[in-house]
This record gives sequence, C-alpha cells and structure tokens, in this order.
Amino acid sequence: MLKQVRRGFGKEGLGDLGGRVVDEGADQALRRGRTTRRQRDRFQEAARDLVLPAFMIDDRDRWRPVRYEADILSRVEWAAIDVSPLFDLALGDSPPGGLDLRVGLEASSRFAAEVEQGGTRATLDYALATNHLIDLVPNPWHGYDLAKRLFDELLKRHSVERVHTHFVHVLGELRRQVTAERDRLARSAFAKMLDSGRMRFLVAAEDLGFNRLPRQIEAPAGKQANRDDGGQFELNLFDRTDEDEFNVLENKVATYLDRQERLFFWYRNRARKDYYVQGWQRGRIYADFILTLKPDEPDPDDPFHRVFVLETKGLHLEQATDTCYKRSVFDLCNEHARRTEWADFVPAMRGRPTRFEVVDEKEWQQRLTALLAPK
Repeated sequence: MLKQVRRGFGKEGLGDLGGRVVDEGADQALRRGRTTRRQRDRFQEAARDLVLPAFMIDDRDRWRPVRYEADILSRVEWAAIDVSPLFDLALGDSPPGGLDLRVGLEASSRFAAEVEQGGTRATLDYALATNHLIDLVPNPWHGYDLAKRLFDELLKRHSVERVHTHFVHVLGELRRQVTAERDRLARSAFAKMLDSGRMRFLVAAEDLGFNRLPRQIEAPAGKQANRDDGGQFELNLFDRTDEDEFNVLENKVATYLDRQERLFFWYRNRARKDYYVQGWQRGRIYADFILTLKPDEPDPDDPFHRVFVLETKGLHLEQATDTCYKRSVFDLCNEHARRTEWADFVPAMRGRPTRFEVVDEKEWQQRLTALLAPK
C-alpha cells in the first residue's frame, strides 16, 4: 500500500512527498533505535578546552547571554519607526489578487468594512491592523499608532473606497516596512550597548549551555555519512555523522576539510542544539561548522591555535536578506573578537583567536583554501 502511495506521488510530480510517507511501526522502531555518538579519543582533551564567544550583557554585575526580547527588542525606539515611504503607495483601481468588498463607515469614521479573500472575511479597522502587527510590535498601542498614521495619510491622497479596497495589500506593505524599521532600530540599540560596554563579546568560563562542544550526542539511528569519495571521515570530532545532517554543499565542504593536513578537527554544528550567535534579530545564528587548526609548528601542548565558525550558503541564498544579515553579524563578531583578550576570561583560549565566516557556494573552495593557509 505504501509503495502504491509513493508511486502515485511520483506520477503527479510530487515525488518529494514520497519520502514523507512512513510506516508508523517502522518509524517507532527507528525512534527506539537511537545511537550514542562520542568524541574521538585524540580530540577529547582539546575539545574540552575549546570555549566559543557570545554576546554577553552586564546584568546587575553579572554577565549573561544577551536575550532578544528582554535586551534588544525592549530597547527599540518604536516612535522612531518611519512609515512615510508608504504615504505615496500606489493604489490602483483593483487590489493585487482581487478582493470582494463591502464598504461602510461608522459615524466616528472608524473603518467598519468587511473584506473577503479566499473565503475569509475580516473587519477593516485599526484594531485589525494592530493585530496584524502584534508579532512585530509587542505593544499594541505602538502598532495602533503606526497603522493610524499610515491610513490617515493614505486617506488624504485616496478615496475611502479605494483605501478599503486595498486594505489587505496596504497591511502587507506595512508589515514589510515595520519589519525593516524594527530591525534597523534593533541594530542601532545593539551597537549602542556594545559601544557603551553594557554588552561585550566574551568567552565565558561558565558553561552557558551552548558555548562548548557536546561531549556526546544521543541521536536516532541513521545512515552514516561518508566523504564524497566513499571514504570515512577521519577529522570529524565525533565518531560518526549521519547523511541527513548534510546537504550536498555541506558534504562537499566536510569532505574538503577532512583532507586538509592543517586541520585538527571539524564539527558539524547542529541547529537549535549547539553553538549559536544572538544578533539583533530574533533568530539565532547556528553556523554549519566549527573548525580548529593546528599550529604552524607542531606542539604537543598546543594541538590547535585557531578556531573558525563557518556558515555555508548555496547559490540561491548568496544575496538573500538572511545571508546579508549573517554576514553583518559575523563581521561584528570578528571586529570585537580582535579587541578581546581571551586569556582574561578563559586562560585555555590564550592565543587561540576565533574567526567567523560566511562562505558562498560559488567560491567555497577558494575561500577555505585562503582561510586555512599558514599565516
């Protein structure tokens, strides 16, 4: 039966969904079949000494990791959000996508229209606009003010009926503008905290739950990943990594790293589980790889002397907004890493700088070759 369902998906051009059709009994068996991955013996001592930096904030004479909502979003100057670029928003005779509209006005001139789109009806008022922004603007009064400011200006330029007709379209444009403005102001607040010394980029001796590499990993049993030539990975920090943890580009990068004599070990950093950098946007940045390099002169007491935090990006993501944001955050990490004397906080990291890099698919091998070259 499952084979027939998968075959049907394939005939309809939905072959990708075939892999999501799972025998529940087999799926439960897979969950029961978990494995414990352990660090390779020759890397354990060095991995124990590796501590990665984080943006930390001074909270009542105690340094702790920065939090997006409490430390960054709370410092956004909402009154400074600029929605004026939308005042001249073009509103044609009919809205994008087509809408069925019934329009009416209360005596107070409050929006009281209903719009139907895809079978869904919604009242067109500032309260609706405020709700549409609530995930971006936590304080509803700020959201209300932004929506009212924009619609008041649009009503000076267009008829009430035309504004009502384009209500959903305007809300979409308002969301995009508020998102960009919020991130701009959050970046400004982030920079001010760094400049004032209230926030610093530190290596903390304390185990923060993400600034050290895991000693072992519990994971579902899967097919072991190998180098693209079929050989086993030798410089992976752990004794195995599974295929589903790599995309094609990441497997190529891992294979290349595994062949480099100057590399001590590499680690496939796991999203939402391992090391991250918290920038001025909500999402944490979980890089793809963490690398350690051997010193130029072999030293049994110093197995690695440089650390790289590496993010890879495919061709289709090279100029994406998210990629540009990560580059900006990593540039800031590198700037502040150079200013910090790691030994002041974690002596084991003395003389072991950490560098953050975003590597694009079109030039990943050249970039890695340059990064790993002797200095």
